[in-house]
This record gives sequence, C-alpha cells and structure tokens, in this order.
Amino acid sequence: MVNAINELIARWNSDEGKPYKGKLIDRDNYAEGNLSCMCTQGQVLHVVGGWSADMLAEAERAFAGSDAELVNGMIDGRDPSTPEPSANRHPAYRHAWDVHRAEIEGRPIPAALSRARIEHIEAGGDYYSICQEQER
Repeated sequence: MVNAINELIARWNSDEGKPYKGKLIDRDNYAEGNLSCMCTQGQVLHVVGGWSADMLAEAERAFAGSDAELVNGMIDGRDPSTPEPSANRHPAYRHAWDVHRAEIEGRPIPAALSRARIEHIEAGGDYYSICQEQER
C-alpha cells in the first residue's frame, strides 16, 4: 500500500495524473491506466483500494469520501511538516492524521481506542466529542 501511495504522490507532483475535479470518475473519458479522469479520492480508491472504474462510477460519494479521507489523513499525518487539521476536515481524516502523527512522534494511540473512534465516526459521530469523552 505504501508503494502505491508513493506512486500516486509522485504522479500528482508531476503533470501526469493530476486529479480531476468534481466527481470520483469521468467515466466517459476513462481508459485503462488513465487516472487523470479521477478525483483524488477516486485515484486512491482505484489504486490503493482496488476499486474498478465501474465501482467508482456507481459509488455513493459520501461513502467513498470517508475511505479516501482515511488514506489522505494517513499520508499527511506521517509528514512532520503538515499542520494539525482544522475542524473543517472530515472526522476520518482527523483520526488518521492523529494516529499516524502519534506514531512518528513515538506515542502510538492504543488500538482499542483507535477502533472505538472509528466506530464512533462511522456511526456519524463528531470526532472531537469522542476524543474528549475518551480522555475522561
């Protein structure tokens, strides 16, 4: 997975594979290997998650967003230069950012705590409320 993420980042930093804006995939312009017709989330789900072009075309945007937000949070959380996310970021992104930042800083979050946060987020809960509750 790390290699796939690194390959995506390299594509984004070049002129090859710049993410499409607006939807997971522009199915009319898709050809095998063409990632430029997919938004960032679509590219992550396709390359890392193994989603086919058809799956992307049919997916609910909200569902796909959570998965991609987790991956994006993992990437950014591992980069020490990335600032702490603001409250406008998706709860899944904030959780993944926190988990991976804690790992690189040598203070890993216990797995049971992480699982409880994910369950709370998947149930539609606010990220900060579960963190405050767990700190008590």
